[in-house]
Amino acid sequence: MTATTGERVAAPPDPRVAAELARGRAEGGADVLCVASIEPSNAQHELVEALWAYHRLYDGRARLHLVGRTSSYEYARTLFLFVQDLGLATAVRMHGEVSGAARAALYGAADVYLSLSRPQAMSAPVLDAMSAGVPVVSRASEGLGDVATGGALVLAATDPSYVAAALHRVITDERLRAVLEAAGRRRAASPSGNAAADRVAGAIADAVGPQ
Repeated sequence: MTATTGERVAAPPDPRVAAELARGRAEGGADVLCVASIEPSNAQHELVEALWAYHRLYDGRARLHLVGRTSSYEYARTLFLFVQDLGLATAVRMHGEVSGAARAALYGAADVYLSLSRPQAMSAPVLDAMSAGVPVVSRASEGLGDVATGGALVLAATDPSYVAAALHRVITDERLRAVLEAAGRRRAASPSGNAAADRVAGAIADAVGPQ
């Protein structure tokens, strides 16, 4: 039987993974999470570029956690070399496929969920992040549109400095975080509720205010 969104993130977290993540958090810096297969359409290279910009503009201790199977080994190899070239070898953690318990630990430690995937089907990991109360920052996408509307901070642009600024805002602005966390939980509980989504989208816009 397929697990529901709530069930996927409610599993007891893997204590070993949770302890490792806690050690990283004790050293400072934010934890950014993305759960998606490693392939060009999921744009992990853009996530890495955003982290590079975030390090230089805001916080050099932040970490990016990439979770998911490798669909393109050529892309994964290129991504690994790209991470090395940018000097982010200790900041980008490529976890591969993980157990449900390990994934629960990763969601539990995440400060923000970042998706820069290009148009695709509705993303279960995005809904999982929302259900877990992790603020979501997302590229505007046809596949994510109905889910992201009213539950995520949808990016108007995806250049690295803009994404880094959005991450910084979500991580440091307690009011915006609270709005996104509450909105995400409601959206995950009723991903097809368009009227409710419109109301929550307005609340997010109010919280974000002028850029």
